[in-house]
Amino acid sequence: MKSLHEYIHSKTARRIIISIAALIVVLLFFELGMLVGYKKGTFACRLSDNYFRIFGDERGERMGLGMQIPKGEMPGGHGATGKIVHIELPAIVVVNPNKIEKSIYITDDTIIKKMNETISASDLKTDDTIVVVGSANNQGQIEARLIRVLPPPPPGLPPPASTTSSQINNTY
Repeated sequence: MKSLHEYIHSKTARRIIISIAALIVVLLFFELGMLVGYKKGTFACRLSDNYFRIFGDERGERMGLGMQIPKGEMPGGHGATGKIVHIELPAIVVVNPNKIEKSIYITDDTIIKKMNETISASDLKTDDTIVVVGSANNQGQIEARLIRVLPPPPPGLPPPASTTSSQINNTY
């Protein structure tokens, strides 16, 4: 009969220990994949619940899964353009020329530019016209990566007319 010390140092014991370690590593990768899948699924579910609030349906209607979106009527993507109507940092509300409000979330990583100057979120003012580039978060807001404060239009110019995507598509 082998002693415990001899058994631990045998090739069979080493193979068993290596097999168990490999199995643990495989299970950890599987668990990591499940965690990533869960996070993606949760995000997709919350995004679908808030899609039209985030990206804005100009008609204010919610389209069901079975309804076809008319050509040129797809809501906009990951961003917003318009005037700031409410500031409660770290969130601001922007209204575009079509009177659709979008909630913007400003993080510590958000870059805010006014002309060539980088400014802070506290420098933003109500009625500033801004362009926001970002991505949707789970709360139905656009999480800003870049905010560009536009200069005011010269005096005497009328405000820009709102243009729908169907008007743009018919131009080309």
